Amino acid sequence: MKRRLLPILMTLVLVCALPIWAAFVTSGDVTNPLVCTADATSSEESAVEKLKLAISNGGTVQLTEDIEISETLVVTRDVTLDLNGCTLRMTGTGSVLKVSGRATLTITDSSAAKSGTITGGNAEDGDGGGVCVEAYATLEMTGGCITGCRAEDGGGVYVDDNATLEMTGGCITGCRAVDGGGVYVDYNATLKMTGGCITDCHASYGGGGIYSYENLYMGGTAKIEKCTSKWGSDDAIWNREKCNIYADGGTVDGTVNNQGTIRRSEGAAAETVFNGTVYNRSAGTIIAGIYNETVENNGTITGGTFWGTVTNKKSAWGNEAGTIRGGTFYGPIVNEVGPGQVTDGTFAVRFDTGDGTKPEPTLVPWNDKVPRPTSDPEKSGHTFIDWYLGDAPYDFDTPVNAPLTLTARWKEVPSSGGYYYYQPTTDTKADDAKGSPKTADPGVALYAALSLLSLTGLTCITKKR
Repeated sequence: MKRRLLPILMTLVLVCALPIWAAFVTSGDVTNPLVCTADATSSEESAVEKLKLAISNGGTVQLTEDIEISETLVVTRDVTLDLNGCTLRMTGTGSVLKVSGRATLTITDSSAAKSGTITGGNAEDGDGGGVCVEAYATLEMTGGCITGCRAEDGGGVYVDDNATLEMTGGCITGCRAVDGGGVYVDYNATLKMTGGCITDCHASYGGGGIYSYENLYMGGTAKIEKCTSKWGSDDAIWNREKCNIYADGGTVDGTVNNQGTIRRSEGAAAETVFNGTVYNRSAGTIIAGIYNETVENNGTITGGTFWGTVTNKKSAWGNEAGTIRGGTFYGPIVNEVGPGQVTDGTFAVRFDTGDGTKPEPTLVPWNDKVPRPTSDPEKSGHTFIDWYLGDAPYDFDTPVNAPLTLTARWKEVPSSGGYYYYQPTTDTKADDAKGSPKTADPGVALYAALSLLSLTGLTCITKKR
């Protein structure tokens, strides 16, 4: 009897435990249990412990509800954290997450609303308010949002020596730091940003969006915007000495302080668009990129496309100045020292006919001559005089070393003269209603001539008498 009861009791235990087990096991490729907040049978502390355990085990961890932690979650194995529209909030001090060793943390958000967030990180005396990526570790962001975090360096994310941050989606927003309000990239580290955005971040010193000591790759749909710092209301990137910005796509809205090199990767199909003032410092070099606003150049420009004004500035000591050795220029060039600051490049020459249309420019290499248009423009009631640069006719034998706008100069042609005869008429045509000039009628002309001749003859007869 006892032998029969034992299997029955074991079966009952398994049946009763099945719902509890199922509550924490997911299907598919999710290898760790779902993490829930406290319910009627578990405390908040136990939910946190479940999250810690899941992360320590590695694999995929998916949140099902909001959860609060008071200590930094340390990732030492490869983990995919699916926020699933939930919020992971830090209530204590320190980073929300820290990636150590050679582990890779992937942050994603599978929810339809894409509302998953990591927030509350407070590492004001440390690095990485949201996520601290330690040496040789990797953070991949494909979704989710790191928001409202702060630190000394890297309010949103700190990327340590030889570590990597790859952003293909998601966002870093509303974060604060001394340097790198959004992201701080340390020596020998790498930030690859081909999607997602960094927005509304602030640095009390430099790099409201990104402060970089190493390699920053921009591409795809990546965007940096609305970031601020001590230096201004639109401080997007601070690129330090001997560091690279690979301008392979994406958009940067805001100022860029460049002390390194802005270049393209070999074979890149696109270029980054910079919509803000770029300060190319004395150690800075610009090789690539599309610049829609002003560029203040104390360094060297050898490539890139420039639509706004480029000013080759004189240094504070007066013995150095920015130079242009290449690039395509549509906007004006200002040289604070002299024309010798430009030694190469391609320059837009526009022919403005004065009819209100925006002429397509002709691109002319440095020191070449502008080809005169094969035919002169035409304008009703005017005769074309010549092409002018300012107040003087342009000499087409002059070598080009800056963008030009040549303006057509016109002479108005007066209307043709002649004598017209007017006579009363009963004609009700519109063109005669107000006594408009009439075309001379042959009969009227003959009558007038004979009358004049008769009067002349009468005068002669009178004189003879």
